[in-house]
Amino acid sequence: MTPETCENRIESRLKRRLEDVNQWRAWYDSVGDDDADPALATFAYEEGLSEDGQTYLAALDVSPSRTLRVLLSTGGPGDWVDLHFDDGEITGGVYAFQDWYDVAYRPLSSDDAQAFGEAYAVSEWVG
Repeated sequence: MTPETCENRIESRLKRRLEDVNQWRAWYDSVGDDDADPALATFAYEEGLSEDGQTYLAALDVSPSRTLRVLLSTGGPGDWVDLHFDDGEITGGVYAFQDWYDVAYRPLSSDDAQAFGEAYAVSEWVG
């Protein structure tokens, strides 16, 4: 029996999310924001396409974030670091290594993310 890992489950989860988004888009395109019929808004709420009859999908949270990419090399192979920021501070990062059509990612420890940020002087890019 195959273990229930995120890697094994991610495709079906993403497929369901995309189905929800595409169903919402079809509904939204048919009614528009200003022309929303109360009956359609009720339908959208009942189908889980909208919260409280609003013309948007309900999310658990929407948080602004900022990511800077430090491109280290290109070609085959290439690599880069994505550094994540909040209020001007590095909060984490991901190292990526790509060889043609294959790519692998590794999360960076807080210390490693800070080290990359300092080494490549990314603070001047963060407002």
